[in-house]
Amino acid sequence: MLKRVMRILVIVCSVFVLVACSTTKKQHYWEKEAANAQQKGAYSMGLGDEGEFDVVESYNISEDDVVSGQKVYFEYDQYTVETTYQPIITANVKYLTAHPQSMVRLEGHTDEVGSREYNIALGEHRANAVRDALIAKGVARNQISTVSYGKEYPVATCVDSHKKRCQLNRRTVIIYTELG
Repeated sequence: MLKRVMRILVIVCSVFVLVACSTTKKQHYWEKEAANAQQKGAYSMGLGDEGEFDVVESYNISEDDVVSGQKVYFEYDQYTVETTYQPIITANVKYLTAHPQSMVRLEGHTDEVGSREYNIALGEHRANAVRDALIAKGVARNQISTVSYGKEYPVATCVDSHKKRCQLNRRTVIIYTELG
């Protein structure tokens, strides 16, 4: 009986070792996000000089470069579109007004702080703020839909040592659902 238990234990341990050794290196979420961003030309990100997470915006976006997945970030517990993001807004306005058959969905997101209900409302305010900025510059209201996901789809895990990573979750994502 003891031999049988030992044999099963050896097999279980062997399987565990094989599985552990065969796992591939996982790509960190910020590496995936940076690769996506660089591919789309919207922004780049990485660890700053002091080991803090930085989002470095590069707004050389032309009307022809407008792509799904562009992001507008927000400060903690805020839903005001900062002037920093006006080039993204302007590029999308130019594209949408030149292509009236194009449609966008604005997806509002929050970090994980707060209740589900509060974050759904905050995500909605963020999506609506970007919608209002687009409409104020001439985009037709019927070209835009909004949705709030609140804290349901984070791209970063907020941990005490890297609270700046939470900023990646406080965003509205511009998704083209129909291109003209």
